[in-house]
Amino acid sequence: MNFSIDRNLLLENLNLIQRGLPVKTAMPVLYGIKFDLDNKKLSLTSSNADISIKIDIPASDDLVIKETGNIVVPGNYFIQIIKKLEAKTIDISLLEEVIMIIKADRSEFKLNLLAYYDYPNIDFTTSDQFDYTNVDSSEKHITLPAKTLKSIIKETAYATSLSEKRPVLTGVNLVCKKNVLTAVATDSFRLSQKVIDLENESDDFNLILPFKSIDELSKVLESYNDDVSLYFNKIKIIFKFKNILFQSR
Repeated sequence: MNFSIDRNLLLENLNLIQRGLPVKTAMPVLYGIKFDLDNKKLSLTSSNADISIKIDIPASDDLVIKETGNIVVPGNYFIQIIKKLEAKTIDISLLEEVIMIIKADRSEFKLNLLAYYDYPNIDFTTSDQFDYTNVDSSEKHITLPAKTLKSIIKETAYATSLSEKRPVLTGVNLVCKKNVLTAVATDSFRLSQKVIDLENESDDFNLILPFKSIDELSKVLESYNDDVSLYFNKIKIIFKFKNILFQSR
């Protein structure tokens, strides 16, 4: 692996991918950020028990790809190094496939890598990438303006329960019937509900999003104001916007 990247571009995406790093985990490799570099893009992945995030950075004048590769780098150490650098361009390469070398102007850092093949396989496939002849009929898709999604989170998530005694109350319930989307959250003492008429036709669905997931999503969406596509089935939901895939159970 060998590439050069604009420091501001890299840091902007690292600040987002950092949201998926665990505070504590039984799988040490998840403390790392997965780098997948091919001839067209650099993909960054992070994951914890609640969410997984994938960001694609396409090749451009700000990302010059010299040699492809796949690695897992200790996430927080790498981010702290990049934050302290002031150079415009950062050069990243490998030493014997086990050490990352970070060069910026006169600075040089070395980081021991984590085992790439220990990193779990995370399926970020969305229904617009499927062969529809083989798609599980439970797969559904809707599109919402980011402003609407952020307002749903802001006006309902605060009412979720902090107690794990009734896990179902620790999330926001999203129900869609006849193109009317209803979001409800309650801790059994207070209740918040928001009702939205959807502009586009949508299948009926009923799901619960964990508070921790949508709280992190709201932070990732903070400066984003275009449409967000939602893909979901019985076990997961993916929010797709810009160059980001944000997945929650």
